[in-house]
Amino acid sequence: MEVKIGAANLISYVLLIAIVLSAITIVLKVAQPSLENSKDAAEFERAKEKLDAIDQKIRRVASYGPDTTEKASIEVKRGKYQLKRSNNSLNYWIETKYELVSPGTEKEFGNLVISGEKMTNEAYIVHIRLSYENINLTGMERSLGPGYHSLSINNEGLTNGQTNIEVNVE
Repeated sequence: MEVKIGAANLISYVLLIAIVLSAITIVLKVAQPSLENSKDAAEFERAKEKLDAIDQKIRRVASYGPDTTEKASIEVKRGKYQLKRSNNSLNYWIETKYELVSPGTEKEFGNLVISGEKMTNEAYIVHIRLSYENINLTGMERSLGPGYHSLSINNEGLTNGQTNIEVNVE
């Protein structure tokens, strides 16, 4: 009789452990999309703040005159930054599974222009663009992916009424 009670207790413990593990798995499966969305949204907000800070530095360097230099740093966890001389802009974009910005829309937040694009049924791209009309951005055109990056922002003087600001990665 004692052997049967011991086996019943063992089976009860095994079933209890199986139920608890199943519950944990279900909770993680349900919570994972929310966690991913939160990470993408947080990185998007960090990028907005970082581009706004860089914009302030670029404008300050432009107003102080030739040979003025400031430093900036960017920590990229997700997405990419890029200086594009062709449209005189500094850009950030992130590919995400979540609709952080409605596709086809463009919104201005100060000097930043934010737009969304739908790539496929399960992918969106969010762009943040910082561009200028009276400042000509120069420097090495390249993409900055994950990691820590230091930028040098230097006033190179005037050409045809536009201030030349050189932005380089150190």
